[in-house]
Amino acid sequence: NTSYISGGNFTLTPDIIEKQRRHKFYVDQTNGSSTNNGSYFSPLDSVKTAVAKVCSQNGGAPYTIVLLSDDIDTSAASYTGSTPAYIQISPAANLQLTIEGDKTAGTKRTINANRTSANEGGVIYIGSNANVTIDNLKVTGGYLSSYNGGGIRNDGELHIKNCDVTGNTAYCGGGIYTCASLTINEALISDNIATDKGGGIYSKNNLSAFDFGSAVR
Repeated sequence: NTSYISGGNFTLTPDIIEKQRRHKFYVDQTNGSSTNNGSYFSPLDSVKTAVAKVCSQNGGAPYTIVLLSDDIDTSAASYTGSTPAYIQISPAANLQLTIEGDKTAGTKRTINANRTSANEGGVIYIGSNANVTIDNLKVTGGYLSSYNGGGIRNDGELHIKNCDVTGNTAYCGGGIYTCASLTINEALISDNIATDKGGGIYSKNNLSAFDFGSAVR
């Protein structure tokens, strides 16, 4: 009793394939693996791995990445490129993505780039094609002596909900450096350092780029 079966033949159509595509990925650094499929019972090992999968199969419905545990980068090398960051959200086409901490845990999940002057890098970079929501997270551990956006650099559209952005350092925008749309609700932005301007937030545009929502502390 379906339009996909006619005369005993089953037709595999694009909308069927899209319905079966995984749009929610789970991350558990303790129990996950980069070769897992990203389901709740077979989680990936890092947000970085999950973002790479999302960007590679971008299309269709919005995507969600759920952190079941904290995500701390333990690599030793500095991040490279013009926007050096642990998590690079740079899709080729328009992408809508939510990264959220497990809300059943009772506490925010942490994304920690774990960078210092010896191995520099930011935490999250959001490219111009990305519409990203981060929810119930703590973003920390970014260190950039000559680049901008130690915690988050936003060149796309960023929505922050119930998050802490703390303990990050950059040239401009120790916590957040934004060139585009930024919406913040229930956020704590504290203890970030800029060696030039904008310890907490630096906006390349004027304040009309911001929507501070109900509460920013």
